[in-house]
Amino acid sequence: MKRLAMIDDTFLRLESRRQPLHIGMLMVLQPPEGAGKDFAANIAQRLKQYTTIAPPFNQRLVNRNGIHYWTEDSELDLDHHFVHLSLPAPGRIRELLAMVSRVHSSHLDRAFPLWRLYLVEGIEDGRIAMYLKIHHSMTDGIAGIKMLAASMSTDRETSTTMPPNWSIGIEK
Repeated sequence: MKRLAMIDDTFLRLESRRQPLHIGMLMVLQPPEGAGKDFAANIAQRLKQYTTIAPPFNQRLVNRNGIHYWTEDSELDLDHHFVHLSLPAPGRIRELLAMVSRVHSSHLDRAFPLWRLYLVEGIEDGRIAMYLKIHHSMTDGIAGIKMLAASMSTDRETSTTMPPNWSIGIEK
């Protein structure tokens, strides 16, 4: 077990029922030319093959005598953390933002590592979206952006082999 840094612990203690303290990153992506209707399903299937989970994505909270610690979750359920869903037609940006707002407004369950990744298909013009919801005690904005950059590529060949963010981890 590793004790949380004071600033990370503060994010947990300041969180309230009406004020969750997680952060979210939304990316709307255009599939490559010629991508079939199964593009998002293929991405979901490929990402789920990465079962090695790196810190902090494999860490869950433990509270011992009022002190928060991170401990490795040896029974991490990737199906809880990675969600593949489709927007109802017509799949406008308005519906995407409403879905993200709904998902973002709920607290992350502290019984699990404090993150969820949503792959969303059914967006107009064939686009897809990735929405990462992660507690601020696990990362800050700069580290999160670096992690996202490390898990993406503009090169079509490289992009098909890029590992998901839960497999890369985050350096604080």
